[in-house]
Amino acid sequence: MTANTPELELPLDPLRQRIHSAFESQRVFAPSLRASTASERITKIRRLKTTFLASLNELRAAAQADFGKPSAEVDFWEATAVVAEANHVIRNLARWMRPRRVASTLALMGTSSQVRCEPRGVCLIVAPWNYPFNLSFVPLIDAIAAGNTVILKPSELAPHMSAVIAKIVRETFDEHEVAVFEGDAETAAALLELPFDHVFFTGSPRLGSVVIGAAARHLSSVTLELGGKSPAIVDESADLDQAVSRLLWGKFSNAGQTCFAPDYVLVHENVQEAFLARFKAAIERTYGSDAETRMASSDFARIVNDRHFLRLRALLDDAKQRGATVIVGGEVSSANRYIGPTVIAGLPSDAAVMQEEIFGPVLPVQSFQHLDQ
Repeated sequence: MTANTPELELPLDPLRQRIHSAFESQRVFAPSLRASTASERITKIRRLKTTFLASLNELRAAAQADFGKPSAEVDFWEATAVVAEANHVIRNLARWMRPRRVASTLALMGTSSQVRCEPRGVCLIVAPWNYPFNLSFVPLIDAIAAGNTVILKPSELAPHMSAVIAKIVRETFDEHEVAVFEGDAETAAALLELPFDHVFFTGSPRLGSVVIGAAARHLSSVTLELGGKSPAIVDESADLDQAVSRLLWGKFSNAGQTCFAPDYVLVHENVQEAFLARFKAAIERTYGSDAETRMASSDFARIVNDRHFLRLRALLDDAKQRGATVIVGGEVSSANRYIGPTVIAGLPSDAAVMQEEIFGPVLPVQSFQHLDQ
């Protein structure tokens, strides 16, 4: 090809063709939503809430099929959150949409000024596997409330839950307003090639950097909700029973596969022994007094896939090799990707489990003498 020869555009593959078609139809439709009223947007949110609640049994079955998520956790962490967000938006949207008068600056003396909330346009939501209903439908409700069109990409790591999400979206919306594309990293990459007006991503920091890099090419605004190492601190004044109860619930719901779960605990050395004894007893009361009973518990989720299971097992093995003491738990079963609710103590600070986000049911406990540490 010479320098003067125009570059030929290669035809799109079928996946990209479908994605580009949906994106273009939404880009054409999005301006008409700017003039939509609060009542019109609320009607759509009510319709979504109705379809969602009618699918609740399917949601529970899909979560159980993907990684043994208990129905009670689906109801609390996912369904309740979606319904609560819908109700909150329905109650407040008309007020949020009203222009708000603000004082003019000195340079604009003699004028009146307002703050007006306007739609972004065409939005992309990339949802994770650990709370896919919550982190698909809550941002979707907010995007609809703001007058946007949306393309939603659920996680392929929870295929049964992804299928139910797609079914609910397709039953509720036309594709020119809300479209859903299931698939793996190839689908995500094809979506990120497009100039969305806003991208909402929940997932790991590693993938977050990919998302923000792709969005930067189009100057798309981005919301990133990423993981981290969130510590909890238990000092001498703490009510130990209350602390244990809250930490057990926060850490071991969804088998610890929660971005804001307590990653590790720092306990004052004067109460550490009592804290560990109470934690061991609480796990045995909640999930079973022995390893076999805990492994058979239907109240404890499994690890989502083999890769995450092997990563967690390696973290646990490394901790043991470095002299950590297993206070309770430590059982693993590769047959069903089970890692029991585990509390470990006496780790060196350079143990792998103290260096990376755990994202699983392993809770390291470290002691301290004073808060300045």
